[in-house]
Amino acid sequence: MQEFEQKILEQYDIEVNSTRKVRGAVLCETNKGVFLLKEVTTSEKRIPALCELYTWLYEQGEHQIDYMIANRNGEYISSLDNGDRYMLKKWYAKVIFFILYSFASYCTMQLFLDANPFTIGVNGIARNMFLFMIYYGVLLCFFRKMRPALLFGGILMILIGGINYLVLQFRGYGIIFMDFYAISTAMTVAGRYTVKIIPCLIAATAVAVLQIVAVCGLLSKETAWKLRGSLIGLIVCAGMTVGMFGSGLLMDGVSSVYWDHQIGMQKYGYFVYFLANAQVHTVSKPEGYSKAAAQKILQQYEKQAVSTGQEQSPNLIMIMNEAFSDLRVWGDFQTNRAVMPFWDSLQQNTVKGFAQSSVYGGYTANSEFEFLTGCTKAFLPGNPYLEYIHTKTPSLLWDMKNRQGSFIYAMHPYNASGYNRNRVYPLIGVDSFVTKEEFVGAKKVRGLISDEADYDKMIDLYEQQKGDKPFVMFNVTMQNHNPYTKKSSFKEPIKVTSFQADPEVEQYLSLIHESDAALQKLIAYYEKQPEQAVIVFFGDHQPHLPDSFYFQMTGKIPAGFTKEEALKKYEVPFLIWANYDITEKEIDHISLNYLSTEMAVDTGQSMSAYQCFLQAMRQEISSLSDNGCYDAEGRYYTLEEAPESMQQWIREYKILQYYMLFDGQES
Repeated sequence: MQEFEQKILEQYDIEVNSTRKVRGAVLCETNKGVFLLKEVTTSEKRIPALCELYTWLYEQGEHQIDYMIANRNGEYISSLDNGDRYMLKKWYAKVIFFILYSFASYCTMQLFLDANPFTIGVNGIARNMFLFMIYYGVLLCFFRKMRPALLFGGILMILIGGINYLVLQFRGYGIIFMDFYAISTAMTVAGRYTVKIIPCLIAATAVAVLQIVAVCGLLSKETAWKLRGSLIGLIVCAGMTVGMFGSGLLMDGVSSVYWDHQIGMQKYGYFVYFLANAQVHTVSKPEGYSKAAAQKILQQYEKQAVSTGQEQSPNLIMIMNEAFSDLRVWGDFQTNRAVMPFWDSLQQNTVKGFAQSSVYGGYTANSEFEFLTGCTKAFLPGNPYLEYIHTKTPSLLWDMKNRQGSFIYAMHPYNASGYNRNRVYPLIGVDSFVTKEEFVGAKKVRGLISDEADYDKMIDLYEQQKGDKPFVMFNVTMQNHNPYTKKSSFKEPIKVTSFQADPEVEQYLSLIHESDAALQKLIAYYEKQPEQAVIVFFGDHQPHLPDSFYFQMTGKIPAGFTKEEALKKYEVPFLIWANYDITEKEIDHISLNYLSTEMAVDTGQSMSAYQCFLQAMRQEISSLSDNGCYDAEGRYYTLEEAPESMQQWIREYKILQYYMLFDGQES
């Protein structure tokens, strides 16, 4: 103990056992507990008021605050001969424990997401810790004691972290705000997934256990409730939160990473990124928007819409095949047999290529929304089926009904309620929705209705409806839905021979092989039909596969991809085939919002004014999705970076889309 410490502490009615220097103070262990000795450098005018406040709080039951201690003379400031002034405060380690517990919660959450907690820098860690401290502070206001608040809050965070881990395994990134709109859909397939034990899970579990053990063992077990104190605390927490958001400090430089949410969670920390993603779920009127402005744009294409096409009105089969993709976009690899032999051979009367999807690993409904409406997810932060379609909404299907009187079928061999399809489909023009209840006894693969059985049912409906009106079907398959595990009777015929592939990869490739065979059978049927028929076939998104596959193909895991590399995750194959003569071609750049228009152009069908607009825009912007856009020469831009010649189209597209979804709807 230094001399000045001794002289000051002698003025108090305590016995000092030991002292040690801490930042800006001296920590004193005494017979009456732990005290903090600090030099007073500010005015003494505040001291009496603070003492009165601390006394009042103590009388209200707040016995664990850092209140000041009076010396033997009854004074709160003790002086030395040289004029230095000191105060002695009762000190509780719970404040430090609270901070450390918040830090441990942050680490646990990042580890559950297979992310290193220390790579985001001091500022990033501080932002996330602030959110955890606010969270625990709110709970503390209710529970009034630290132990139950931290215990309840910690267990809840561990549960959220565990759910994040499960979601990460089958989709590639954790929970985002939009997921709350799709809880019911997620629950219907949750039982198909199994837990994989990887190091991050072990580390997260270890930190979580230490949290719970610490809070159970080190903190008081007392509990109490005082409404007035809780309300004050809630007001303080709310004020801090609003202040941080309002000042921009919390979200400064943070943005939603649409092309890979996992990168965003690793880069900014889970809760900071979650809030950044949640902030963008309001759809505002575009700049320069009015109904008149939208109608004026459409009027420019009305005459063109009337004169386009040959009114062939062929039978139209549109198939969005679950998770169908060509993994060769990542590079060449060898297998024991061809994965997609029919697809590769198909050339006559065929348009083929790759389309940009706005989603990866999930959110199937977003892809079908883009295809059926010609709208883009780039201007819509949420899930359109769940958030934005509440009344009759313009679509490709309504166009066909109005133009040729078609009876519109939709098919999905799973639950009708997924993504609110049973509610949304009638609003976009579907007359009859065929779901899994009508597939009794159908062939299954891994417990899911096979593509072959799905197409057989579709052919049965076609045979039943043959007549004057064209047959129109939009079909969302289910066979290839993840997870891709070995826990099935399905025998994988495809084996990767160029490297040691994860079993999940081989199961997925084998499923695509099955889809290829089913497609061959379907096209063989329509080749023999005398009526004109068009088949549009595309994948909704790529599957989420183990990091080992991407490392074998690129030398990187997805977390290390550049933006340009990550965009490959959104490439899905498509084809447009007809049983009559159409011009064969391959398309390098297109996005799913353009695909139904491209189908009309290639097969000689009439188009709406809106489709004519899309076709004209595509001459300048060849692809536009949630992940950015490509110009006519294949150069990539974010929407904000696109040159002015493209920006004009984007502005008009925003106006038309808002009009279609929010002002052009019919009740």
